[in-house]
Amino acid sequence: MKSIWKTSAVLAVALGATMAHADVTGTSTASGSSLVLFVRDTSEGAAPNRVYARDLGSLLDSVLAAPLSTDPYTGPVQQINYSLPTVTADANLTAFLSGGTSFAWTLMAADTQGTGALQQRYLTTTGTDMSADPANAIPNNSTVRGTWSLIAAMYTQLNVALPDSAGSSTQTDGLWGQSGTNYSGMIDWNGGGVVNTNNLGDSANLYVLVTSGTNNPAGNGAAARVYQGLSVQLTSNGTLQVTPTAPPEVPLPPAIYLLGSAVAALTGVSRRRRQGEQAKA
Repeated sequence: MKSIWKTSAVLAVALGATMAHADVTGTSTASGSSLVLFVRDTSEGAAPNRVYARDLGSLLDSVLAAPLSTDPYTGPVQQINYSLPTVTADANLTAFLSGGTSFAWTLMAADTQGTGALQQRYLTTTGTDMSADPANAIPNNSTVRGTWSLIAAMYTQLNVALPDSAGSSTQTDGLWGQSGTNYSGMIDWNGGGVVNTNNLGDSANLYVLVTSGTNNPAGNGAAARVYQGLSVQLTSNGTLQVTPTAPPEVPLPPAIYLLGSAVAALTGVSRRRRQGEQAKA
């Protein structure tokens, strides 16, 4: 069974578990976890609830190289240069979307970097604009670490559900956001306030949150570092893409208005001339 999770040996000991250092199928061998697309059936009366999951074959390292606590940070919500490749729906997602009337989606990834601070990185998509109210919207280190621990367990279970080769899976009462499951609290960071439930067709901000390190005097209570990549969208046909931007409005040059006025004036003169000739006849 392939693994979409990679972690350091230090963290494996810290969690009291053994996590294999396996590579993610079809990606580089760089350290990090895969980006996973989750889609949840939110149709009224949907029972049992269904979740679609897909390893996108892209590592968190491709979004943001592992930052250390000593790296420069301009925050909050520092911009990063990332271009999400367009991902079209596979057969599983097409069939999944045809079986319901409303859906929610998110992207997730999480891993750890470094050996001293055990710094966690967590990728998420949310409609929240963290730059608008950073004091209240950005989780602290403790929240990020707690969420990371849970998503680590989620990835372990997800490796059982996903196929050995690159692909996707669907299952009932799935791994993200379903009421009554171990991971129902993941939709709001287990009370951390960052809601990652995005409606199908809606755009969402893509963020990477990183714990700010043990050298921070405020420790677990300090705000996590937040890096913003871009705005992404899952369309109604299951295409994951960068949110299209509307073309800018190009103002008409003054000459166009003058030309329009001249044409109107000439039209008026021509009309009056015809009326005069008809009156003489």
